[in-house]
Amino acid sequence: MNTASDLISSDEWAEVLARGFGSVQLVIREGAGFPRTAWSVFSKMGLRAAYSNFPVGFEDGVAGSMMPAITADLRASGVDLARFSFPRTVDALSELERFRTIDLLETRVDSLEDWSEQDLPRTLKKKLEKSRRAGVQIRDALHDEGALLHRIYSETVVRRRGVVRYTPGYFDALCKLSRDDGRLSVGVVVRRDGTPCGFIVIAHSETSSYYLHGGYYSHSANLRPGYIAMAWGIDRAKNYHSRQFNMLTSPLDQPALVAYKESFGGKSYARSHYELPVSKMGALVHAVLCTSRRTRLIFR
Repeated sequence: MNTASDLISSDEWAEVLARGFGSVQLVIREGAGFPRTAWSVFSKMGLRAAYSNFPVGFEDGVAGSMMPAITADLRASGVDLARFSFPRTVDALSELERFRTIDLLETRVDSLEDWSEQDLPRTLKKKLEKSRRAGVQIRDALHDEGALLHRIYSETVVRRRGVVRYTPGYFDALCKLSRDDGRLSVGVVVRRDGTPCGFIVIAHSETSSYYLHGGYYSHSANLRPGYIAMAWGIDRAKNYHSRQFNMLTSPLDQPALVAYKESFGGKSYARSHYELPVSKMGALVHAVLCTSRRTRLIFR
């Protein structure tokens, strides 16, 4: 079983994205003082957009001052748009500021070794206890449960008025990889009779474990499958000896999701997202998208 430190920048993760979206991985500026940065390149209608360490973005170890050199490499590789994010605490070059598209709240448990379910708020512990008394459990996903996860994911996204972006092939690849690679945990929440009602996906590294996906069927909401799943995910991350549990960013229109994450001991910080054109086509598309974003802000 593979237990190397970083899944998100690995060839195995690139294969998951390739099977789910047809993306191609580029590894930029590895060595000579630069950390390994993996970019996933997605192609649509002739446009090639590269995303850094998809879907988690850059961490503190990659400074904004490296972006000009990285951008040159992306341009040489035929990329049109570079999309990346930094924690707001990272110093980015002032010339990047005009390419900042949005700031979102990222929630994380910073000292994972000190986390304990016993220290959670009383109301949250009651929800967990009630769910467990009702027979709700969580187990590892089977290799052929990708279609199940996609159904639960799709229902959850539609219920929250979001857009279904992840494909059945992606979830199929997640389930298969999780059976062989210790850096990926996929859990299926089940009712007392064994019927699935929710799921969670966690990617692990020595520095951070990332909550990538989670969802549940609406008809099982009273059983609190999302709470059981998150507690399981944090425990998995702690057992992996990650130093931090990162629940990633939340949409601006879902403050309840931020509150849910923070109830598990997380604290929220701003993460800045950027869209940088690196070709003439990219500059044109970037201009159109910027106009569209401004229009939505005016008329929303």
